[in-house]
Amino acid sequence: MEDQNTTQPSAPQPDATPPKNFMGTFTMVIRVVLILFLIATATLAGIDYTARNKLNTAYGLANDLMDKDVDNPLEFMETLKQTPRVRTVDGTLEQYYRWKGGLNIYDLKIIFYGGTAGSYTLNEIVPSSHSRFSAPILNKLELAQAKTGTLDVEPPEKPDFSKEDEAGRAMAAGSGGGPGGGRGNSADAFKAPTELKLNAEQQQKWEGVAEFSKAAFDAAMEQRNFQEL
Repeated sequence: MEDQNTTQPSAPQPDATPPKNFMGTFTMVIRVVLILFLIATATLAGIDYTARNKLNTAYGLANDLMDKDVDNPLEFMETLKQTPRVRTVDGTLEQYYRWKGGLNIYDLKIIFYGGTAGSYTLNEIVPSSHSRFSAPILNKLELAQAKTGTLDVEPPEKPDFSKEDEAGRAMAAGSGGGPGGGRGNSADAFKAPTELKLNAEQQQKWEGVAEFSKAAFDAAMEQRNFQEL
């Protein structure tokens, strides 16, 4: 009878060391990931650098306009070659120019005072940068109008003073008197000639100027009469 305590041959144990081809693949994956990360970082940095340069260039151009006493928002928009977002706050107009980088956002804010009858005065030029997660939202602001650089669709009409100038010359000629050297009726000399066909607003301006001119004329005549005594 055979001895049952005879030692049985043990089963072979698996090798715990990973095969060489597995280690090589794992190392290759790590290298590819690192290369892609470096490429992405360099790309973002390059985009950021370009955006920052555009801000610096625009800031320099805006300062040049300020040195030339330019106050027209349209000239700033045309010079910077970008349509800004705009808003009005407490009697000021704010233009926002933006350049998006890879990691940051760069803004240029130009502030103007005024706006009455399309007249503005440059107040301040403010460059700034923000991370993409903390930059102010500008999409809710309106885009500037192409013809004005402001919220106005059309530039305001310039007042036409040609008729007033013509009326002033006619009034001056009338106050000089006729060919005989007499000055005629001083009250009639300051009335608006009917051929000018002034409207109500122009007539009101005429009367205001005429009243002042007549008072000055009468004072001069009184002074001359006094000296002749």
